[in-house]
Amino acid sequence: MDSIRPTHARRARHARSRVRRWWLRVVAGAAALATAGGTVAAVPHGVAAAAESAAAWQRPVPGAVVRPFEGPTAAFGPGHRGVDYTAASGAPVMAAGRGTVVFAGDVAGSQHVVVLHRNAVRTSYSFLLDVAVAVGDTVDAGAVVGHAGGVDPDGAHAVGVLHFGVRVGERYVDPQTLWRPHDLRDLVRLVPVASSDSGPSSSWAQARIDEPVTLRQGLAVVAGSPAGVAAPGDGGCGGGIPLVGAAVDALCAGVDWAASQTRQALRAGLAVLAASGRVGRAVVAKLGPALEQLADELARTGVLLRDRLLDSPTGRVLSDVVEIGGRFLEWTHRECATDAPPADGTGGSGHLVMAVAGIDSSSPGPDRRSFGLDVDALGYHPDEVHWFSYAADGGAYTKADTHGDLRIAAKRLGDQLRAIDAAEPGREVDLIAHSQGGVVVEQFLRFEYDASDPSFPPIGTVVTLSSPHDGAPMATSVNDLADHRKTRRAVDVLDHFLPGPPADAPSVRQLAEDSPFMARLHRALMPEHIDLTTVGATDDLIVPANRIHVPGANEVVVGVDGLSDHTAIPHDDRALQVVRSALEQRPAPCTSFLEGVRGAVEPVLLSRVEGDLGEYLTTYLEVR
Repeated sequence: MDSIRPTHARRARHARSRVRRWWLRVVAGAAALATAGGTVAAVPHGVAAAAESAAAWQRPVPGAVVRPFEGPTAAFGPGHRGVDYTAASGAPVMAAGRGTVVFAGDVAGSQHVVVLHRNAVRTSYSFLLDVAVAVGDTVDAGAVVGHAGGVDPDGAHAVGVLHFGVRVGERYVDPQTLWRPHDLRDLVRLVPVASSDSGPSSSWAQARIDEPVTLRQGLAVVAGSPAGVAAPGDGGCGGGIPLVGAAVDALCAGVDWAASQTRQALRAGLAVLAASGRVGRAVVAKLGPALEQLADELARTGVLLRDRLLDSPTGRVLSDVVEIGGRFLEWTHRECATDAPPADGTGGSGHLVMAVAGIDSSSPGPDRRSFGLDVDALGYHPDEVHWFSYAADGGAYTKADTHGDLRIAAKRLGDQLRAIDAAEPGREVDLIAHSQGGVVVEQFLRFEYDASDPSFPPIGTVVTLSSPHDGAPMATSVNDLADHRKTRRAVDVLDHFLPGPPADAPSVRQLAEDSPFMARLHRALMPEHIDLTTVGATDDLIVPANRIHVPGANEVVVGVDGLSDHTAIPHDDRALQVVRSALEQRPAPCTSFLEGVRGAVEPVLLSRVEGDLGEYLTTYLEVR
């Protein structure tokens, strides 16, 4: 038996090595894309909640429905993403609920208005005769946004109708739902998913209107089917058995949807890899059929075997390809602006700003610059800028102060915001954070901030730059190495010679992807009415851009100029252009196809290599 074990270990190690070599070659091929140009990525809008109760909404026109909502069966499939109401030419068109106008004007020869409501619900009023509002206007339910009577240049909508659409995040939903007596949030609570790996989403419906489905989430939905509800491939949802009850019907739809989304993301990921160059095409040719077969097998296996397969080398590649495809599909239908203004010192929010720096930053004194955020380019006056201090007294701080417990840092952020409000009562404060600072801000918003507490200032726009909201893969590997008996001493020695925080620093421990701190952070709810944008850099080695995600936030990936994307992003022109758009409630700048491919591929591969480095090294030492 002793002679057999090393043989098995060597075979397993060789198998892992073969898959890793293929995947690392993809990383090399994807990295070559970094030399090509691109523009700023656009914003996806995801949310964790849905909408107001029916009492908060009213119909935009009193006319009858002449064409109902027809949801597409796929992201780009045919359908009718709204409702057409009869409306005489010149009839007033009213806002369906209270919100802010985020678009008003011409699109390809027709007039449209889009209103953003709480919980990231957007209503759209299309093919108007004229527009009666402007971007930035706050409207109440019943306010006139324009008049009916415009034409659809494509001829898809008849004259004499108003086309009314509703989106929750980026998902179109049936507008008629707004007039029904139940809350849209009821749909989110219908059927819980019994999986610890499914993240903060508690049901397929929440994922359906919120986040792109990961491989684990999609499989968890299928595995969560109750008795009598068949998984896809087993004769359809329910296998023809009559189903009673809205919850079961919803679950059936969710099973089919999750499976189709996973399959769609896998195929999109393979297509994106094939488009990324010779190495990508070789990987797709070599592994594509095996990955599709493994995806089918995973949908039919039990939980324990499924988790083992997902943690295998091929399973990890499959998860990465699905994530790449999901990211690319999200990019393809993001709302963006082709004429977003640069960050040139004009415009801005007109608010105060609290700037929160990251790990290993320092400040020589209170309200002194702690990182390279170009506040002048964002339109802030020097008197409007405050710099967060990690020190207990709010004064000068050193790098060592940033290595402490992030929960304490969040409390100190709250104290300093209260001090700002005491000095200038009622002034709205934007929060702009870099790296670890974004996690401090998230901890503050989820656990410390209370909008009803008058000692806090009103929170304006929140923007984080290269912040590891999903944890930092490198921190995960550092923790793995620091905890292993064969590498712990080497890590301690390296701490004395290498730059950066010590491996055993509380903040480094907390920033690991699988830390209890991250798990607790993700379980907590974000306050309502928080306008959050997270910005990442395509080639950021410290915080790969697929780790900047916060449910419900606008997420943007940019190509950053400079030797280090991570340190350059606070003053990069394109990143600051995105920040200005966020501060002014504009859609983010549009992106090129190449930038979309890079933003889908490179962060996923960087995360995989960095996050698994510690595990691979410790496993290698164990089997030697």
